[in-house]
Amino acid sequence: MVVDMSNVDYISSAGAGCFYRCHRIAQENNGNIIIIRPKPGVKEVFDLLGLSQIFTITSNLESALKAFAG
Repeated sequence: MVVDMSNVDYISSAGAGCFYRCHRIAQENNGNIIIIRPKPGVKEVFDLLGLSQIFTITSNLESALKAFAG
């Protein structure tokens, strides 16, 4: 799944936690979640919570699609 977060201005730690739980479920089912175009404030929350180490975060759809192939 590719999630375009370019229109998300704010995410709480609880919201980011939902992404983490979804990521675990995706992995259990041989899937993945890739985040594209997060705004700086959203990216900062992911960074602070250590989620940037778990999720692939890219700046565009093409990079996200390549990450699935690679």
